[in-house]
Amino acid sequence: DSGVTTILNTSPLFRTSSELGLFGRNINYIQTDCMITGGNSGGPLVNLDGQVIGINSMKAMTGISFALPINYAKLFLADIEKKKLKQSTSKQTTSITNRRQTRYLGIKMFSLTPQIIEEMRYRMPMTFSINKGVYIAGVMVNSTAQRAGLQPGDIIIQVNGHDIETSADLLKRVQEDETLNLKIVRNNGLVFNIVVTPESIE
Repeated sequence: DSGVTTILNTSPLFRTSSELGLFGRNINYIQTDCMITGGNSGGPLVNLDGQVIGINSMKAMTGISFALPINYAKLFLADIEKKKLKQSTSKQTTSITNRRQTRYLGIKMFSLTPQIIEEMRYRMPMTFSINKGVYIAGVMVNSTAQRAGLQPGDIIIQVNGHDIETSADLLKRVQEDETLNLKIVRNNGLVFNIVVTPESIE
């Protein structure tokens, strides 16, 4: 089945949700070198015993992908069922005044830890030296990031003169600064700046 990804000779590592730029969650994602494509993203990640251990979630680059551990998926489904039951027994109301706006760029990202940088050097030719930053794994179509010219594989190392070491650093600047002057390292080692204005959603 093309939607199934199997772990072979690899020992899964774990990355926190904040390292992947996913805040408001307390999840340790499985990092694996299994290939994730458009056909198996969202499909099961299984081991050689045929056990489902995760749900394929994001491809970072060749040889580095992330999956949601199956236990979290089970908890999520159980929580959905509880909410359905609660909604069937009591009327739910939402206060518009409690809504808050969130600013976003429209990228998938993760923090470059020393371990990931070492793996990048092992798996792909790197003609430049880097020891920190946020790696852009994907850019959403028609997002402000795409319109500004950001590309998958770009590494953000500074925003408005502030060094960026983690996804949390970048999120802070996105939420607090009106306009972002990003210092980017592209995969050929070119260093340049891109100015982008985050969009707001409720």
